Amino acid sequence: MDCSIQKAIFLYDRSTILNVIYDVVDSLGMTIRHVNSERGKLVVETEEGSSVRITVDTLFPANSTKVDIVDVQESAGELDLVFMDEMRSILNANYHKKTQAVS
Repeated sequence: MDCSIQKAIFLYDRSTILNVIYDVVDSLGMTIRHVNSERGKLVVETEEGSSVRITVDTLFPANSTKVDIVDVQESAGELDLVFMDEMRSILNANYHKKTQAVS
């Protein structure tokens, strides 16, 4: 079974992106099951039990952050896409830098 993966580079520092991720978790009514903020790894879960694994990496020397979101169960609702869209919405509403999609 292949996992669905969404990747993006955000022109924000890591702490800003982690705060946005926590905002997305709240707005989607998800629960954090595991977090290692030092390594930039999180696992979050919906009430229905679907989960995504998120990895956050700082890109040097630029002040930008790479985010990978893996839909662990490849849920029918494409949870990885929903999570990434919500991240972009929050960034667009509260910040004014662009995101770069990567594949």
